[in-house]
Amino acid sequence: MKTTTTTIIIIFLMIFNLTAFAQDEIKNYEIKNISANNKYPNFGTTFLGDNQIVFTSSNGGKLNLFVGNIIDEDVKKYRLFSKGTNSNTHKSNVALTINNKTVFFTKSLYGVESRKKSKQKRKTIAIFKATIDRNGTWVDIKPMPFNSKKYDVAHPTLNKENTKLYFTSNMPGTFGDNDIFVVDILSEDNYSEPMNLGPNVNTKGKEMFPFISGDNYLYFSSNGHKNNLGGLDIYSVQVTNNGVTKPVHLNQPINSKADDLSYIFNSATRQGFFSSNRKGGKGNDDIYFFKEKTKEEPVVIKEEPVIEKCTQKIEGRTFIDGTNKILKNVNVILKNNVGENIANIKVNTGEYTFDIDCNSIYYIEGNKEGFSSITKNLRTIATTKTHVIDLYLTKDKEPEITSIKKPIKTERLIPEKDQVKVNEIGFNYNEARLYKRFSYQLDKAIIRLIEEPELKIKIESHTDCRADDEYNMSLTEERIFSVTEYIASKGISMIRISGRAFGETIPLNDCVNGVKCTEEQYLLNRRTTFVLY
Repeated sequence: MKTTTTTIIIIFLMIFNLTAFAQDEIKNYEIKNISANNKYPNFGTTFLGDNQIVFTSSNGGKLNLFVGNIIDEDVKKYRLFSKGTNSNTHKSNVALTINNKTVFFTKSLYGVESRKKSKQKRKTIAIFKATIDRNGTWVDIKPMPFNSKKYDVAHPTLNKENTKLYFTSNMPGTFGDNDIFVVDILSEDNYSEPMNLGPNVNTKGKEMFPFISGDNYLYFSSNGHKNNLGGLDIYSVQVTNNGVTKPVHLNQPINSKADDLSYIFNSATRQGFFSSNRKGGKGNDDIYFFKEKTKEEPVVIKEEPVIEKCTQKIEGRTFIDGTNKILKNVNVILKNNVGENIANIKVNTGEYTFDIDCNSIYYIEGNKEGFSSITKNLRTIATTKTHVIDLYLTKDKEPEITSIKKPIKTERLIPEKDQVKVNEIGFNYNEARLYKRFSYQLDKAIIRLIEEPELKIKIESHTDCRADDEYNMSLTEERIFSVTEYIASKGISMIRISGRAFGETIPLNDCVNGVKCTEEQYLLNRRTTFVLY
């Protein structure tokens, strides 16, 4: 990025200048700076059908989303795309479902320390999901369950089948500054745990702005791979059932000595767009149209991509907890990312082993009569490895929650075939911190989640009408993060936790903007609820 870029935009894009080095041009493309560019950042393109693109731009203020028509190798007649979203936050980089009715997008989040400061201070960026109604308005906006106030989640892209969502994050488990991750879309609002794409994609540097084409080639920007010309360069890998191939550098004129990013490509037309802050642009990051030249070229025998064979296994022993004594005759079960049994063995010798796949999520469960069962989880990447996971089973002991001082007698919360709303808990005014005195009902729900692994929990959070709409929406997002982190800290998988922030949009009484209310009326609307299902 250029040094004139404001600090907040630099943080939002997660890019910084790096020393460049030269490389000869070996690719044959035509590129063109589009007319929609201005002196501010323009980047983050996504195809909307065959004749339109969505892109990110700024008029000197917040980053926002626009849609334009692809006409004569240019982008024209552009207009605001993100109708119905708040204007006080940065928005960028979208992914659209096949029917163009659901959109995943990147949005900045604000802290909740002070209502007066909240409009200026950005804490993190996160991915949100929205439905586009018949009028083009974005409704039912909700955060992704793997967002967190502790790290950034950004730049979503969907595969052709809409079964996988790829994104950039600096969450725990990265190889460097920012890595590219993927989640499986299991069902509506239900996702697997994020999985790192491994060392063929991610490095000790930055990887970001992923785009996956219809023929399963993943394009991304990186400053950590070989043959880098300077700054962020664009690379591609092929996504296969056995992982991803070695990265291919796209070279000049797509790549340059500056930052090159947000590459998208239509494999049918052999045309696409990317962004760059190279010399000769109109200002900061500019969007460029490109197409492959059609001149005849000598026949070249194309080598098949080299796919690194990846094999992994799990091995371990079973012990009595608190001792070094081997526990025999334990049932050890291997489950996939949705909890289905893959293998089941009885460990007569106290040792077990499973062959497993790369780029997958597993659960390893050990159980024996007279002992409490134990479950460990494992996320594999595209590297050959043996994982050692020992299982320690506790004799005659029920599951515990460390934060509960004494046992709680609980009734069955979930009648058969019904959803049950657990009692509400509150938050202090203008706070997102979950205090211990408010967690009693939540602890009861966690006990049920431990006892019944098939159950899931959905969190909904609301505020009263004090402060502006934007701040209250951010405040409920923060409260959902606090509750989600608390539940996950008790050993509940993030796969089983989802949440939705409502801000002040659903009051339980007539206490709305412009109405003088009592403290009791405000308190009634300030609530967080839970549904087990």
